[in-house]
Order: sequence, then structure tokens, then C-alpha cells
Amino acid sequence: MGNPDIAEQMSMFGFDWLTFDLEHGLMTVPDAQRMMQAMSHSKCTPLVRVPINTPVYFKWALDMGAFGVVVPYVNTKEEASRAVQACKYPPEGIRGCGPRRASRYYSEVTKYVKTSNDDVLVVVMIESQIALDNLD
Repeated sequence: MGNPDIAEQMSMFGFDWLTFDLEHGLMTVPDAQRMMQAMSHSKCTPLVRVPINTPVYFKWALDMGAFGVVVPYVNTKEEASRAVQACKYPPEGIRGCGPRRASRYYSEVTKYVKTSNDDVLVVVMIESQIALDNLD
């Protein structure tokens, strides 16, 4: 439900995090940003479930203020590694620098870039027998 009022209310109920679903949900990227803005006064952590394991979605989610991404249908170690690299700045990853809302509209960009590699959560979803077979 892509309504900022709901996100704001849910963020006040004591949850540790809320996940905005851009894979199966009907919300758009701007909807997710509005919902994160509505909950920004709370201690609840916003996460975004991206539609696919593609770096551009990670950039959108993290730059607009998500503290992490949930990556669906990860089947191999290589796919998991690509997801992590897309969320980290060089030299640890390949993320480009444009953290507009995440850095308080660039007012704290130096601090954000220095800390985000350690602070951003990457959750990979194991959703297939192939992924289970490749778990090691």
C-alpha cells in the first residue's frame, strides 16, 4: 500500500524496519521515497525490496534514503556478490555517487560516503532449489 500515512503510522508502532516492495508491490520509486520521508522522524529503518538484481535499482533505493535493499531470487554466490558490490562505493564496490536524500541533500555527503559501506544492509533472498543447492 503506497500511502505515506500508512508508512508514518507503521513507523510509530515500534518496528525495527519497514520494507517497501518494488518487486511485487504496486508502488513506484517516487511512492517509496514519499513513504520514507513520512517515516523519517522515527527510529524505524527503511528498506527497499528491489524488483531485480540490477545496480540501477540499488542506486535509486539507496540514494533516496533506504538503509538497505532486499534482493529477490539470488541463486549463486556470484549474484550475491554483484548485489553487495552494487551497494558499496569503490574500492569495495561499484556504486556511483549521487546520494541526494541519503546524504541530506548533499549537506552530509562526505560523512555518508565514508560510512555507508559499513552501514548499508544487503539482504539476499534464497527462493529456489538452485539457490539452496548453491548455498555453500
